[in-house]
Amino acid sequence: MSGSEGRAKRSEDAIKALWDQFESTGDSHVLELLVSLLREAASVSIAADVGDRFATLSNLGVALLCRADLTGLIEDLDEAITLQREALASTPAHHPGRLAAVSNLGVALLRRVDRTEQIEDLNEVIRLQREALTASTSEVDVDDRTAAMSNLGATLLRRAVHTASVEDLDEAISLHREALASTPANHPKHTAALSNLGEALRIRFEQASDSRASLNIEQLSAFAAESIQIHEQLALTRERALGENHPNTLASINNLAALLQDQGELKKARALHERVLTTYRRTLGEDHPKTLTSLNNLAAVLQDQGELETARTFYAHVLYARERTLGPDHPSTLASLNNLAAVLQDQGELKKAQALHERALTTRERTLGPDHPSTLASRSNLAAVLTAQGRADLAERLYPSGLRLEEIKVTVVGDDSHPRDLVSLHRWLHSDPRLVETVRISVPQPEPESMGAVANSLLVRFPPSNITSFSTSLITWLRSRSNKDIRLLLTDLSGVTLEVPSQVIKLPEDAVADFSTALSNALRHR
Repeated sequence: MSGSEGRAKRSEDAIKALWDQFESTGDSHVLELLVSLLREAASVSIAADVGDRFATLSNLGVALLCRADLTGLIEDLDEAITLQREALASTPAHHPGRLAAVSNLGVALLRRVDRTEQIEDLNEVIRLQREALTASTSEVDVDDRTAAMSNLGATLLRRAVHTASVEDLDEAISLHREALASTPANHPKHTAALSNLGEALRIRFEQASDSRASLNIEQLSAFAAESIQIHEQLALTRERALGENHPNTLASINNLAALLQDQGELKKARALHERVLTTYRRTLGEDHPKTLTSLNNLAAVLQDQGELETARTFYAHVLYARERTLGPDHPSTLASLNNLAAVLQDQGELKKAQALHERALTTRERTLGPDHPSTLASRSNLAAVLTAQGRADLAERLYPSGLRLEEIKVTVVGDDSHPRDLVSLHRWLHSDPRLVETVRISVPQPEPESMGAVANSLLVRFPPSNITSFSTSLITWLRSRSNKDIRLLLTDLSGVTLEVPSQVIKLPEDAVADFSTALSNALRHR
């Protein structure tokens, strides 16, 4: 062995020893030594063969990625991506290390997406994962191909959440279906495959009311039914395999409850949320973040059921606990502010609701900026409560250039109408990202000596630019109530009422768009 070969062998042994030590201890000092040695190895590997060059660059990239995780330095993350790109460029299409190089670059890019949410990085990851899936022919291990399908499906789903792309969602669902079919019930990855498909179906259903995600009624009903079925199966599978108190079991039960709530199955959703909350309180304590989220979810069901006083108590508890544990500016704290303000507004305590909305708006303007979607939602909420107090002049000042806002009261009527329909419509509209946090159920003040009041309408407040989205969502929801004699009454602040008749349910698909356009024009020019 020559002197240079001996030095290379000693360097290789030292690098391996440091990797082993870092993986077992996580010691940052060991990682610094490892990065230093790998930089030195990379500097002398320029003339090395393809395998050595790829391994050296890739290992240095992985080490820098580990250091970025420890220090939060975006510079390390950027350099890791550059090195992994160079490592990939050094491996030809049919090189044995090609798939590893593709995977390493994809992992590094996804880590940066976690930090920066750059859509360009997501696009590159999808391109890389498509290459990996194409290379996974039937000759490779079936688990490797299933993993490639699951990885691509997960990233497409992630991009769909950012872009509302129906194509990405549908492809993700197709990939997760195929991955699930490749993992029988006794397979170690079966539960994960079931969970991936359930999540994709849930998101697809929630985006169904978006005009960019139009579905016919049969498709919509199929997505809803399959999503619930998958989540029921997943909850049962995890309970059997992991136990009823395992975090993954409870997460599955919570997701099932949310789906049932979206479908207006409030009693079933409430029972599941109560079960999860009881377990979290016993195992994690009252102020654990998961306990607080569970209590918040239960409060939302109670609010939908009209049990406003109890919902208010729960929302207040969550708010005060989050202020104490997370701080006043945390996004979860601000979400709790909004939830408590909404139920106060439903109870007619408008001054208290106004104070909370003002606080949320001030904090979001300071921490997120004036044009962030959450800031705009807070501004809309404050404008709504000011208008409800007869202070429309102050409400309009919250918007630039005197932007006129639409405030529409939506009432569900007809022989087959039921209070549950109102809850379903509320959830439906609330799932549209352009209407989120602007829709609330209206509960009239109870008559003296009565048993209480029942929610009878929705109030929706939005800028004129969202009229088309509002109209499309209303029509799509009404058509999902097939074979029911129900219609919608839309009333503005001046008392002008438009009706969306039940005949919309039976319109042929090619006539729905025309009706939606007509309704939008009628709302604009009423």
